[in-house]
Amino acid sequence: MERKGEDQTWIERVTSSLYGLSLSERQLRNRRRGRFIFTDKKHPWRGVFSVIIGVFSLMCSFLSVLLTYRSGMEANGNYAIGIFLALGYAVTGFVMGILSGREREIYPAFPRAGIAVNALALLCVAGITYLGLAG
Repeated sequence: MERKGEDQTWIERVTSSLYGLSLSERQLRNRRRGRFIFTDKKHPWRGVFSVIIGVFSLMCSFLSVLLTYRSGMEANGNYAIGIFLALGYAVTGFVMGILSGREREIYPAFPRAGIAVNALALLCVAGITYLGLAG
């Protein structure tokens, strides 16, 4: 395997350059072949929709608090409706995130993000409701 010149194959060059870490020809060929892994996984539409609903719920909550602050801390009935709409959106998005996370052969990023965003929205609505009732 110590041939010099152009007769030396790429496997021999790689093997000779790896001091103390010699790999067999079979291991090198398998390593080269296994670069691309094709899969049937997909992003579930419920997971993507869950993230969108969660962001919309957070926007409704933030907008209701902002408009209440700008009106001199006088909460109008319309702002309360916005908070309850945010609650409905957050619950719906949370359920959709859980359902999409239970599917098989999917990428779990969107369902997990949907659950996290909607849980944050639920915590915001719960905090706003608690502060409104306590104050």
